[in-house]
Amino acid sequence: MARRLAHLRSGEEGQAMVEAAIVLPLMTFIVVGTIQLLQIQQAKVLTEYAAYQATRTGIVHNGDRKPMLNAALIAVLPSLGATDSLAGKRDPFRNRRRPGLPQTWLRAKVLLTLTGLAQCGVASLHAWLNGFGLPIPNFTPRAGLVNIEITNPTPGDLPERELDFDCVDGRCQGVAAADARRINRLSIRLRYNYWMRIPFAANLIHDAWLASVFGRKHENRLSPIHNEEEPQVEPPRNLTMQENIEFAILRFLADRGYHFIPLETTYAMQMQSNLYRHHLARACP
Repeated sequence: MARRLAHLRSGEEGQAMVEAAIVLPLMTFIVVGTIQLLQIQQAKVLTEYAAYQATRTGIVHNGDRKPMLNAALIAVLPSLGATDSLAGKRDPFRNRRRPGLPQTWLRAKVLLTLTGLAQCGVASLHAWLNGFGLPIPNFTPRAGLVNIEITNPTPGDLPERELDFDCVDGRCQGVAAADARRINRLSIRLRYNYWMRIPFAANLIHDAWLASVFGRKHENRLSPIHNEEEPQVEPPRNLTMQENIEFAILRFLADRGYHFIPLETTYAMQMQSNLYRHHLARACP
């Protein structure tokens, strides 16, 4: 009897080990995946706030994108590093000191400057080629840490070098008051390339995002209701040259352990300072 009970006990231990080998990795992925998704949600909220801050800065700085980028960078700073102290403090989970707010800002500013210069160089090349009358589509990748695109107004909306923000009747700088109200509504599209840092979860979430945006949808051929007459592959969306370059950059960085996911949002406000055409026409902020 005792021998039989011992045999049953050993069998239960083996079953428990098998169940643990299945459940523990799954639970680990659920935990780290949840943490990464919550961090993405935090970054999304900060992106919305960054768009608001950038637009509010733009309406009082004549639509100049340089101070707008600085305002947006400050808004997303909590997702880039520690911002809870000035001088930094000891990390309770690691045997090292956490950076302070000035260090986090400096690293973020350097990263924004370097990525902005690379993007600016490509944008300048595109503008130079267009100067020869070549019908070349836009191939400038939105690879900067933070990118701001002014969707309204455009340089062609301003016949002169500037436009009064308080134009309410008659004509101002060659623009009718009704059109001036529309032109003086500053609208932007902000894109924040968020860096996912949670191991394993970042890789899976990044691959799933790439497949949903750039990939194709395949039907499960093991399904019992499979019909050979129906198309099994959804026609892929034709990507622009800009999107193809952005996809290549994201894959290049992901292969080296840096998983970025772009977060986009829009915002609009009425101008509270005169618009300058050269701020809208510049390829680089």
